[in-house]
Amino acid sequence: MSRGDQPDLSDLFGRFLLSAAAEAASSGTRSNDYETLNRDVSMLLKGNRAKSIEKREEIAQQMIVKSPAVEDAKKYAKANLNFKLAPDEIHLRSLILNLTDSSASFCRHVAESGYLELVLEELKLPALCQTKLDRNGDAKEHIHFNFVYNAFSIVFNCLFHYPRTKQILNGYLRNSRSLESIITHLKTAKDERMQTVIVMVLAETGRFEKIPDNQDAIEKCIKFALTHVLEPAREKESEGETSMFSVDQILHSLKAIAKNVFYAEQLVKLGIFDTMRKILPPNEQFGDCVTKICLLMLLQISFTSSQELKDNRLLMKQVKALQSLQSTPEISEAAKGILLSVDESSNEQSEKFPVSNEVMISYCQTDQTLAFKLKDALLKGGINVLIDAKKMLGTAVEKMIEGVQASQIIIVLVSEAYSDDEYCRSEATYAHKLGKKLIYALAEAELDTCGWMEGMMGDELFYDVAARFERDTEKLVHRLKNLLK
Repeated sequence: MSRGDQPDLSDLFGRFLLSAAAEAASSGTRSNDYETLNRDVSMLLKGNRAKSIEKREEIAQQMIVKSPAVEDAKKYAKANLNFKLAPDEIHLRSLILNLTDSSASFCRHVAESGYLELVLEELKLPALCQTKLDRNGDAKEHIHFNFVYNAFSIVFNCLFHYPRTKQILNGYLRNSRSLESIITHLKTAKDERMQTVIVMVLAETGRFEKIPDNQDAIEKCIKFALTHVLEPAREKESEGETSMFSVDQILHSLKAIAKNVFYAEQLVKLGIFDTMRKILPPNEQFGDCVTKICLLMLLQISFTSSQELKDNRLLMKQVKALQSLQSTPEISEAAKGILLSVDESSNEQSEKFPVSNEVMISYCQTDQTLAFKLKDALLKGGINVLIDAKKMLGTAVEKMIEGVQASQIIIVLVSEAYSDDEYCRSEATYAHKLGKKLIYALAEAELDTCGWMEGMMGDELFYDVAARFERDTEKLVHRLKNLLK
């Protein structure tokens, strides 16, 4: 089949479903059908990416409704846990990889099926862990390489397209042995692509703080990602292999890496600002999605490298131009957040809004119900509370500035969602920069890590309003009254 001959989707799926759904079909026969379907789906990758995504989404929707593919993959994975790797599973896994690459709905289907946990469990197999996998090795090693690489790529695709995947995998990754097997693969992998996709998975799941002694490997992967981030845009539709990941996927992982203070500084040293200058408008090669990710990454980096960012005048000129982009408010807000973060006159602005509130609650939208419950309890205890800035005039960033400046004490409602949110970090960092008193209340039980907040907190005590609301709220009210005397 030539590149110009795209397979007919109705015929393609008809062929697949007739045999795949047949009760009498053997696993070998079914595997052959998955191999055929995957080959045809792979052909879609050779053409225009936008059209390819549209067609793969159509196939993905059909598979969710009619196909036993994910259930078959789970059966393979469970069989493999008995230390018998099934080579035929490669075709099915490659098919799932191709579809998770572009379909958010298929990623949701895969993530919520329990398949990802089985995929990660397979990676503990001695045959996969004890070998330094190399895609240029012998036939057996090549099969094993593809098996592991596809496994991590499927997990990454689900993390990228379906954010709830992170929460789904949290329980599994709390098991130290599960995390150790992933780190083992990072240490033993020879191939830069393999190392990079593993680092991207660790970054997207927020596990960087749990990785000991892997600085060299992670820096190597950051360099590799920065080198290849512009590659997809340079490809011609009819030439060459498709890139490992799209521009927005690579940038999204670099943004997640930038949440770690040390690696945010490393990104600066390795030239992230030069890369951003090539991607951001006035370059019209990339869309709004990529621009937004770039700005949110710069916002993350600005918390630790504000002076370096401010000194890069050409990049700051691009950011300033984007703050007035009325057609895309999210881009405008991200640009304003960056400008706020690098503004050395922030302390001088502290008199702009006089203090009129005793306490402000800083929270993530995910924790809104608990935030308002806490507000009611504080009001009942006689504390004047600001929680919603809707009545304030201006943009979201301007409302945040006014809310923080006008409050004596900031209560940070700590959760994983808060730690992951760039705007929440901007609010807490801005309050810290102004010298406001920050008090921390847990909004989530069994929180693994507070990420960037840990350095800000010092020895400050938590108030566990998630698990012990009544008791800890009473303690919080008592402390606030003492501080406000």
